[in-house]
Formats: sequence, structure tokens, C-alpha cells
Amino acid sequence: MIVKDEAAVIERCLQSVQPLIDHWVIVDTGSTDSTRELISQQLAHLPGLLGERPWQDFASNRNQALALAREFLKTQSTQGGAANRDYLLLIDADEALELPTNFQLPPLSQPAYDFQMRYGDLSYARTSLIAADVDWAYVGVLHEYLQCAQQAVPTLLPGLSVRVRAEGARSRNPRKFHDDAALLEVALKRDPDNSRDQFYLAQSYRDAGETDAALSAYQRRAAMPGWDEERWYALLQVALLTERLHGESQPEAVLDAYQQAYQARPSRAETLVEQARWHRLRSEFPAALLCARAAAQIPLTDDRLFIDLACYGWRALDEWSIAAWYCGCLAEGAEVMQRLLRLPPPSGELPRVRANLGFYQSRGFALEVDVSGVDSA
Repeated sequence: MIVKDEAAVIERCLQSVQPLIDHWVIVDTGSTDSTRELISQQLAHLPGLLGERPWQDFASNRNQALALAREFLKTQSTQGGAANRDYLLLIDADEALELPTNFQLPPLSQPAYDFQMRYGDLSYARTSLIAADVDWAYVGVLHEYLQCAQQAVPTLLPGLSVRVRAEGARSRNPRKFHDDAALLEVALKRDPDNSRDQFYLAQSYRDAGETDAALSAYQRRAAMPGWDEERWYALLQVALLTERLHGESQPEAVLDAYQQAYQARPSRAETLVEQARWHRLRSEFPAALLCARAAAQIPLTDDRLFIDLACYGWRALDEWSIAAWYCGCLAEGAEVMQRLLRLPPPSGELPRVRANLGFYQSRGFALEVDVSGVDSA
């Protein structure tokens, strides 16, 4: 782990990982708060090393932490042998490991493992546990990623996840996304064909509120080769931003953008759910019904990138139940409403869903599911 001024969040992170670790190495890149003291207090019962390095960039400093961890392990007594190889757990200060009760790590043998990351309704895989004897190294000026000469492929480790809070020092910078965009612009001048940097430039523009720039950047990424999941996500964002910017004046462009996103990856339900929502808002209920009905049939994807879990659950059913009502498909809609209430939807959606339930009940459908006191998903 690398840290800087993370006193507000570091204890939560360290408490979450302690059931899995027996050593620790953390590199501080210039904290001026109590981060270092809190680390020393939290981990005093475990052998470890708190290093200090000047800030360079994310990949360089993370690689320094990896090198320090590998050197530290050489000073420790280990069991040795392939069956007892050492692994490095990678996590950021504003994240927390979420373990089921009585969780036990399975026997580890692979060169690396992905953990399922959770950020709101989004889920994605990230390499978070690496064998110390494999030459993994970080690459990239921003949104850095791990690679190794052996071209090893990480394996998903089931049963645990990491909750991403985005509450750390970097996230408290109001100019974070503008700064990220500026850094990526410079990187792309050096390497204009870097599809990953192009993708995250678009993401940074979007999150900075620069919608026009984001749309152009996503369009450029969608036209580039590279990871197919990333290209699909860029096309989905093209559709969403075209809708936001030109939805009233250019509906044909919006529809074409959604169709391109769907064709790029029909196994992702998000495209159809968003298209169903768009049709519903335009009172195009037959089209909304077709999209929502199809979306609800798509099983949860095993993709790695930015899975909107709500689209594989309550959102598809919600759009389906509304469109079915307006199309006069009441029996179909009532059955879908029953399924929706059994999930159930997040608490913030319950007043609206209960109101929709009342419409079906007024037509004689006996739908009575207790959704009181449900917490948000």
C-alpha cells in the first residue's frame, strides 16, 4: 500500500485486512497528518515496515512498495516451497476488505488473484493478491495496472470483496478529475494510441462535468482497438452522453448510439436497461417493453469491467413492470411486479414502487409483499 495524508480512513482499512495478513509493508509518500502514527499503532502486533519515499507517480511509488515488500520478506522466516509461497495483498487506504463470517482463504497456488470490487452499484474485478515470487509491476501514469513478463492471468478469488469508499485524500481534492484529465492529456501526446489512457481521459472528463469533451473522448476510444469490454463501456457512455446533450433534438442519434453499444456486447444488460429508460421517458412504451423484457433475461455477466448490478436485478424488472402497464400487458406486468418486490428494490425507490404496486392492485391483482424497512441496496 502507498499512503499520503490518509488519517481519516486508514484505520478502517487496516482493521479490515488484519484477518488475512501476517506481515505488512506500507510506503508513505509525504504525509503531514497522523497517518504514520496510526499505521504503527494499528499494526504494532505484526512484523512490518513503514517506508518513506518521495512522491513520483502512482506506478513508480507502487513499484517501490512492491520492491520493499519483496526485500522485507527475505528477512522473515517462511515455510518455503510452491505450496506455501508468499502473497502480497494490495489495497488502497480508502478501501476496506469485506469478509464473510468465518472466512478462510483457500489454498493458494496461482500467480495472482482478482478480488471483486464494490463501488455503489458498480462491481468490477481488480488484481489484489499477487505471488511475491512473480515479477508483477505496475504500468501507467494513472489508473495503473499490473503486468508481468510471464503474461500470467489472474484468477478470481470468490467469497470476499473490497468496498471502495472514495473518501481518501485524493478524493477530497475538488480538482481531482480535472487534474487527472490534464495528466492523461500529456500522456496521450507521448503515446496517442494508448487506448487505456484514452478511456480514462474520457472518464475523467465525464466525472469533471466536461460533458462535450467526455463525449468526444469516448467516441475516440470507441474507434480504437483494445480491450473489448472497455470499448463497449465507451459506446454505452457515448449513448448516455448523446442522450444528455442531444436527446431532444437528435433522437435518431441517441437510438443509433444505444444500438451500437448493444451490438458491441449483447451480453451486457446495462445497454438495454438504459435504452428502456430512454424510451419510457419519451412515452415510447412498446419499445421500452421490448428492451426491458430482453434485459431481464440476461444473466449476470462474468465480465471484469464496471458491472452495474442493479441492471441485472431490480432496474430491469422496474422498467419492465412500468412499460407493461402502459402497453396494457397487465398480467405480465403484475407477475414482473411480484418478482421486483421479492428482490426487493432499494429503500429510496420503495415509495415510487409502492405507488406502482397500487395501480396493479386497483385492477384486481393481489400483490402483497412486505417490503417495509428494507435498506438500500
